[in-house]
Amino acid sequence: MPREHAPRPAAPPGLTGLFDDHSAHLPEQDAPERVIRLAQLALDVPFACLARCEPDGSAPRVLLRTGLPDEGMPEAGTLGVLARAGGACALPAGVDSGLAFVAGAPVRDVAGRLLGCLCVAGPGVRPALPASHLALLTELAALSAEGLSKLTADAPRAVPGDAVLCADAANRILDWNAAAERMFGYTAAEALGQPLDLIIPPRLQERHRHGLDRSADSAAPRHYPPLQTLARHRDGRELPIEITISSWETAGLRLFGALIRELHTSDCESPSPGRDTLTGLEDRAALRARLGRAGEAGRPALMLLVDIDGFKDVNTMRGHRVGDHVLRVVARRLLEQVGGQGSVSRLGSDEFAICLEGGEADLRTAAALADTLIAAVRAPIPCGEAVLHVGANVGIAATVPGSLPDPDVVIGNADLALLRAKASGANIARVFTEDLRQTARRRSAISSGLRRAWERGEFELFYQPQVRLRDGEITGAEALIRWNHPEQGLLSPAAFIAVLEADSLAIPVGEWVLRTACGQAATWRAATGRNLRIGVNVFASQFNARGFVATVDRALSDSGLPPEALELEITEKVMLHSDAALTAPLQYLRTRGVGIAFDDFGTGFASFSMLKHYPASRLKIDRSFVGSGESPHDLAIIEAVTRLAAGFNLGVIAEGVETAEQAGRMRRQACEEGQGFLFGQPMPAAAFAALLEMPGRGPGGTRH
Repeated sequence: MPREHAPRPAAPPGLTGLFDDHSAHLPEQDAPERVIRLAQLALDVPFACLARCEPDGSAPRVLLRTGLPDEGMPEAGTLGVLARAGGACALPAGVDSGLAFVAGAPVRDVAGRLLGCLCVAGPGVRPALPASHLALLTELAALSAEGLSKLTADAPRAVPGDAVLCADAANRILDWNAAAERMFGYTAAEALGQPLDLIIPPRLQERHRHGLDRSADSAAPRHYPPLQTLARHRDGRELPIEITISSWETAGLRLFGALIRELHTSDCESPSPGRDTLTGLEDRAALRARLGRAGEAGRPALMLLVDIDGFKDVNTMRGHRVGDHVLRVVARRLLEQVGGQGSVSRLGSDEFAICLEGGEADLRTAAALADTLIAAVRAPIPCGEAVLHVGANVGIAATVPGSLPDPDVVIGNADLALLRAKASGANIARVFTEDLRQTARRRSAISSGLRRAWERGEFELFYQPQVRLRDGEITGAEALIRWNHPEQGLLSPAAFIAVLEADSLAIPVGEWVLRTACGQAATWRAATGRNLRIGVNVFASQFNARGFVATVDRALSDSGLPPEALELEITEKVMLHSDAALTAPLQYLRTRGVGIAFDDFGTGFASFSMLKHYPASRLKIDRSFVGSGESPHDLAIIEAVTRLAAGFNLGVIAEGVETAEQAGRMRRQACEEGQGFLFGQPMPAAAFAALLEMPGRGPGGTRH
């Protein structure tokens, strides 16, 4: 059928659906082809293949490949090594005489029987694969098992030429192959550097951007089942497509790869609303149709978008089977609570929607229902001998009275409210207001600006003095990032740090801060002969990233800074979301002599108990307790913190010291050091160096 006559799905779900963490696998008839394309794309290699073990025990035989011509395929013996390996691995250079880089994973069926292997390869030597890439190979191998068992043993066949493109978390196209040129009408030169909006219908663009922002929160490599939706050709035509997304991180940047196949009549799903196969609930198409009918009939409608908090951890740690059980239980509980008030849909993985119509479409009713749904989801979930716990956040959005609602707009509004709920904490409901749309656009603009700033070198470190309270001697500094914005001037962290923390850019920027601060501190120590200490804030994504310890070790080694001269500042948010495995890096660094400071101590309910498990060396008393005068409550908290620190043999520093009276009060409370405007505002490196040359000052010294 000619492309211009290809039928369009009646209810395109929008590209935000690409970023749902579906528990369902790829369709078995497509899995092998998709798996090797995803492996090739995610690991950035020129070759990938699936090979099946022969019944006679001989080396595995390649059944499906992509990339290099036949003479570039791995040797049979190499494939045998991968098939017999205990898990995903990268083979040492030289194992294969024709390829310098070979990695892969054995493929086994559900009973554990060996079927063959998944292999990726290339001519160039590579550094060791990170654990995240090995985990991705393991999962892709598991996905290919059923399809591999059904492939015929004909000559190796190549995967059909899907359109392949790659984008970053800022929505910019980084890669664009020849098939994409043919499908969308843009040459690579025209597409590269452009936003993905280039091929997305205008009505779906905002929801796509929200989906991209949400998926960028996860640092682990992931892949997503195929989704049918609409794309836009250069000439304005809308094309029905099937798209499969994979995401991964490289050099601290989040990247997204897409495999796109144009659909024709025989490929398209039925446009009529359907049912979710796992839960039996209505699906996204049914929800859109319901919202559309309500609008056409002039009935008010209201939607609650429910996100299951903690589901991804259950799915990852306990497997898809347990994850599916949790989803069925949650679906049943939502149905029981909603009853006849409205309909319940599953939009994908851990996201559900409730639609209320007519007289039930009241915000007060919806808010009360949201609280009920949250309580129902939070109830313990029995699973064999285990008991599982998940939570929920809810976003609420209503149609505008007197207007014909666009279902995608209503769903998008609920999604924005859900994002606000998740940002506010766990088990919270929020109602959509127009300011949320403006906030989302501002965050998107800040995120794009941050990436430009990183590329252009617009970040700078300022340093705030830390002093010994008994004599005013400078003992060190805290490194604080600033943004030299080309239009708005010098921006403090308050203007951008929340967006940066949630962005994949946090890892490379955080490493730059660490290395720059270490180098600067080493220079000051050498120039002055003083044992100065430098404090560096650590983003949660840095702390959780593999290789964090190696990054710190390199920064110390390259700068020549002694470990005891570095202090890493960890917030309570990092502490509360980390387990024993993630505290191991801190334990190691502490044994090396690196200081670990708990920032803003005393502001969170869990801080005191955390001291038993974390290798802290110092507590930083939050400025909110320091600057509130002679409040007996604040003084009691300060005394409790200093006594606690003494009991754990920890140092104490007070933040936000602005007056001599506050400095004296902290000193009387046995607080050793202080930091604040009394001793100096955050300042450029040159100004701090000049400050070090000044004679020692008492607490009442000159401000800067």
